[in-house]
Amino acid sequence: MRLVAVILIATTLGLSRPSVCASMIFDLNSDWSIATNPFGGVWSLNAGTLPLSFVSDLSTTGIDTWATPQPGWSARFLNPINEIIPAWFKANATFTGVAAGSIDWQSGDVVVHTSGNPSAQSILTWASPMDGVIDVSGSVWAARNISRSNDWTLILENSGGSSVLSQGSVFDGDAFDRENPFNFILGTDDPTTLLGIPVAAGDVLQLHLGSATSSADYVGMNMNVTVTETIPEPSTYVTFAIITLSVAGVQCWRRRRQFKQG
Repeated sequence: MRLVAVILIATTLGLSRPSVCASMIFDLNSDWSIATNPFGGVWSLNAGTLPLSFVSDLSTTGIDTWATPQPGWSARFLNPINEIIPAWFKANATFTGVAAGSIDWQSGDVVVHTSGNPSAQSILTWASPMDGVIDVSGSVWAARNISRSNDWTLILENSGGSSVLSQGSVFDGDAFDRENPFNFILGTDDPTTLLGIPVAAGDVLQLHLGSATSSADYVGMNMNVTVTETIPEPSTYVTFAIITLSVAGVQCWRRRRQFKQG
């Protein structure tokens, strides 16, 4: 009976299919940092392939003006680019620049001023910290209305190459704004494209934001990635090993018992 009990326990341990998994949620706005770039262990703000540098007050770069210092990330002091855009910031609601009355962002929103320079394209990246599957959500909108436009493309890069997940454009006069942004789901024919995407540690999501005109402009955005790591199921070999060791252990116990009794 003891032998049967041990074998049953071992078999249960080996053949059960555990549903244990760990999920992590990464939110661009919540994870935002002015201390480091990359930040949050996964996010990076880039001009092309180069991470942007910190600027304590974007007004000093010549991009626009704010009544109080607006910290952010800029290519202005980034060699060899040295351009005022792209620039990212979490808005402090004191913008006094060009067409300040037409801006469509609020304090706490993440905003980027894109670039029309292909070599300095604004690229937000998220690198997977683990093997698993991801669900991606987010949205963008034209954050100032002065007859300009921007294109956006969401791309997954892994060992198999690059694949476009979603894409679109935002511009002055389109159907989108802060209250009704261009959801990533609307940029793909199949909404499930953004759900349950298999990833390996180090695979990268890239959100490319570039100007469809040479002027470029501000874009507001949200982005959220949920990554779920599933604990691997035991293999058949592991199961067999567990049972074998269990049987061997019982047999050894019996021999020792018989030896003591003899």
